[in-house]
Amino acid sequence: MGPSETGSNREILVKAFGSDSSTNTTSTLSQKVFGVLHLVVSLGIVLAMDNLLEKAFVAAAIKFPSALFGMFCIFSVLVILDTTIPAAATSLMSFFEPALMFIQRWLPLFYVPALVVLPLSVRDIPASSGLKICFIIAGGWLASLCVAGFIAIAVRKIVKTEMIDAEPMEKPSPFAPIEFWTWGVIFLASFVSALFYPTILGTTARTCLPFLLASTVLGYMVGSGLPSSVRKVFHPIICCALSADLAAVAFGYVSRSGVDAVLGDYLTKVSSNPGAGDILMGFLGSVILSFAFSMFKQRKLVKRHAAEIFISIILSSLFSLYSTALVGRLAGLEPSLTISILPRCITVALALSIVSFFEGANSSLTAAAVVVTGLIGANFVQATLDKLRFRDPIARGIATASSAHGLGTAALSAKEPEALPFCAIAYGLTGIFGSLFCSVPAIRQSLITIVGQDKEYIVGTVTLLLALLHCSLLRLKSLTIQKQNQAIAMKIGSYSNKSKVQANDIGSSISPPPCHEATNFGLGSKTTKVGKQKPSLKGSNCIASKVVRPKRREKPDVRRRIPTLIFGGTNFDISGMTSPICNLAKDHDRDLNDTKLGMVQTSLLQSNRCGMLMAGGLGKIQ
Repeated sequence: MGPSETGSNREILVKAFGSDSSTNTTSTLSQKVFGVLHLVVSLGIVLAMDNLLEKAFVAAAIKFPSALFGMFCIFSVLVILDTTIPAAATSLMSFFEPALMFIQRWLPLFYVPALVVLPLSVRDIPASSGLKICFIIAGGWLASLCVAGFIAIAVRKIVKTEMIDAEPMEKPSPFAPIEFWTWGVIFLASFVSALFYPTILGTTARTCLPFLLASTVLGYMVGSGLPSSVRKVFHPIICCALSADLAAVAFGYVSRSGVDAVLGDYLTKVSSNPGAGDILMGFLGSVILSFAFSMFKQRKLVKRHAAEIFISIILSSLFSLYSTALVGRLAGLEPSLTISILPRCITVALALSIVSFFEGANSSLTAAAVVVTGLIGANFVQATLDKLRFRDPIARGIATASSAHGLGTAALSAKEPEALPFCAIAYGLTGIFGSLFCSVPAIRQSLITIVGQDKEYIVGTVTLLLALLHCSLLRLKSLTIQKQNQAIAMKIGSYSNKSKVQANDIGSSISPPPCHEATNFGLGSKTTKVGKQKPSLKGSNCIASKVVRPKRREKPDVRRRIPTLIFGGTNFDISGMTSPICNLAKDHDRDLNDTKLGMVQTSLLQSNRCGMLMAGGLGKIQ
């Protein structure tokens, strides 16, 4: 082979390699462009769906959350398609996957506007009321965590369902350096242009929107890149809110417009003149719609552990709402402020819809209370779960999401991926059940009544609720003991049957006692007096026995009081009612094996009077 041929071969190889690399570059570029278009189309459909539903519900004067209705519709469609045409359901999930990953990646950012404008929201709130709110938020988070966790563990012990592996959940990609530099350039350019041309985009809110949005996004990126040890104290959301506030302070100082004006432009709550916060909070409806896809993906897990999930979430949601109302009234907090923090354990996307059912609520305070609750849970949830000795992943996930919603879910799932599916399910269901409960007029009116009543009524209501809870726990314990006794009795019965068979086999080999003809055991005698019987044969070695009739076991004379309701000077006998308290009188007439249980129930009936509201008046049970 000559040198000319070798050179020509090298040229051919170089050209082939160059054509392959150019082809790969073109294909990679086309994939990126297609991915961006796919994201824009899928996310645009979700946002358009949320916008159309909201306008339709407003036009029809329906107070029920429109996004929640859309979530139910999407979930129903997916379930129907999965039953009839499984391939169509899979294709639909794949089509909206980019939009779901986008929402999951930027989810904490949608909570930030409430913290950014917090200085404006709490300005008119007295310092004493602010301290009470902080106490209710911190104590309420711990109480909700304990209630949800203990209920989940109790139900787990009863149903004894084994865990199965959940569907893998893809995590969002980390932020690239090019994203950071891109948002940095947008911030500097828009900040300078807004400084020299305040109304270049028509209004100051629109002009300040780019640099305020860029400062918020940059703060979130910086906070997400911090070490894990630093993020425990300095959460990315705090870093994000501080970044936006610093940008507002800097622009207000340089432009001499004041920080209040800039923060007012950050969140205008006017659709025709939106600010940076309005843009971010506009994604909250899409967050609710994404719950449908998450629950459909984990539908097998929800079906298998339905008892643990639904019982824990329903009871913890009711506890969160009513405990907040009761403690707020007992602490002397203003009714409007108490109502504003009622949905403290529910995600912002649905908490704002819940407070819209009530009049006089401060939506900014609601969003801030929800975010602060999530921050407390994100920082302390794992250590608290370890202190409470919650080892089960189901209980840990449900307790975290039921008390600290999305922020607590993100903090726990980062270190315990096995709890992530249960966190994601409970995170969505807690908000769903909270919205459903508050949409019921009776529950909503009861919350308003508790918030506005005096302390005597609250004390009576608390006593009644504690009594009901105590009775329910006793009933659950007695049922558990009965099941255990039945299982033991069945085992003993099978063993005794085997013993009887063996005894019959060896019974013929046993001889009767030598003096059986002269002995009278008196078992069949009708004599009621105690006396000696002479032996029938003198000189025998048999000893006369005393015939004693066994005494009857007398039932203890426990005098109980029939529960009655005194209302308007008239006594009403409520012993026949099928309530946990009224059935206690009947339980005492039954032959219970657990005597202590009957005594506890009887003493509960004879306890102090508890307050009870009947037809607008204060009734008493005695």
